[in-house]
Amino acid sequence: MLWLPNQIAARLSPRMLLALAREPGVRQIRVERFQRWITTAPLQGTSDPLSTPWNLRMVRAPEAWAVV
Repeated sequence: MLWLPNQIAARLSPRMLLALAREPGVRQIRVERFQRWITTAPLQGTSDPLSTPWNLRMVRAPEAWAVV
């Protein structure tokens, strides 16, 4: 069985949230906790196109490549 939910995302006041919860067609209200893990890319110290990008250095890819 495949369920395709009708969903919306909204910022609501507590009063509006309670009013929405009372609607007969509303089955569930869930709070999404969004968190941004990387806000901006660090400044690059080099413009060398062959250097390892910052994001690969952050996950320690060069160390993993050294083992292979």
